[in-house]
Amino acid sequence: GIYGFCYHYYWFNGKKIMDAPIHHMLQDKHLDLPFCISWANEPWSARWDGSNNNVLIGQDPNINTDLFFADILPFFQDPRYICVSGKPLFMVYSPVWFGWAVMSSFVERMRYLAKKNGLPDLHIVFGKTHSEAEDHNAADCGIDAFVEFPPHRLRFAQIYDTIICNNKFKGSIFDFKKVLQAYKDEPLPEKLTYRTVFPMWDNTARRGKMNAWIFKGTSPATYTDWLSYTINSTKKSHNQENNIVFINAWNEWAEGAHLEPDRKYGYAFLDATINALINARIVK
Repeated sequence: GIYGFCYHYYWFNGKKIMDAPIHHMLQDKHLDLPFCISWANEPWSARWDGSNNNVLIGQDPNINTDLFFADILPFFQDPRYICVSGKPLFMVYSPVWFGWAVMSSFVERMRYLAKKNGLPDLHIVFGKTHSEAEDHNAADCGIDAFVEFPPHRLRFAQIYDTIICNNKFKGSIFDFKKVLQAYKDEPLPEKLTYRTVFPMWDNTARRGKMNAWIFKGTSPATYTDWLSYTINSTKKSHNQENNIVFINAWNEWAEGAHLEPDRKYGYAFLDATINALINARIVK
């Protein structure tokens, strides 16, 4: 039931890392799977949190937009690239990192270069990795839509304080069922927003015992519930061209968010995905 993949693209003012998979996709035309790009634009740090601490590869705040566009144009031109109303879907993960003035110029220049190179335009999407108060600034940059990136912007329900942890764990544990209910109770966003779910979340592997976030109570059943709700709400609020739901993620093992089969659940999350689509009458 997976329609396509959205690849994080790690680009640091011309320097690229971990780009072999998407280039393999581009070169092998027999891989009949639609795809698009999310620019993972934060600095690459040892903590994987986009901060300026323990930076491995810094991000230049002055974007060379022409160089960036030239690097990704071959993806936009591929017939498998995911488009909305004929326009290639391009995402920026953390737009707030550059500042809104820079991003506004970046969006304008990207649209100009797209049309200059024979594309009808771009469908530009910003990740909701900034605060809710910044949404109007992001929208003023001339984007087409937002995309959710949970656990960013989730309403964190009661932190578990009744779980007995050893004194080496200083992270946060959340009651996922309450988080999910809070998500359902929220009014739908006014600006076009592509909704996102995750199967599970435990980023201890990445953040360590001092800063990890764990969502207790996730399972194939809660994932099915969340995905089914999100599919149905999207069908009601979006037109056919914008019927897109993202899943975070296919293989984010370091954050405990993966659809790939594992030894505990086997294929349960993949089965849940197709069952949610069948129940919503998206597929038969």
